[in-house]
Amino acid sequence: MSEYIAMTLTAREAAALILLLKELRSADVRTKHIDFRWHYICQEVDLRHIMVKRISTHKQAADGLTKAFYKVKSSSLSNSLEF
Repeated sequence: MSEYIAMTLTAREAAALILLLKELRSADVRTKHIDFRWHYICQEVDLRHIMVKRISTHKQAADGLTKAFYKVKSSSLSNSLEF
């Protein structure tokens, strides 16, 4: 569930940045209210604006920042982050 919410929040931020970039290109563009819901990610995937790729539980780099782990996993994390 947390990954689903994180994807949704990331997609919302990306959409807001796209809107901002469009506004910066044209002074006449008015800010439009965009209604985002938690299922926004599904709409964006359906429209092929973003692609969701499954990553194995053992290869999720963000886990190293949020969970306790041991030295072997630490070196694996370092390698996946290209340190």
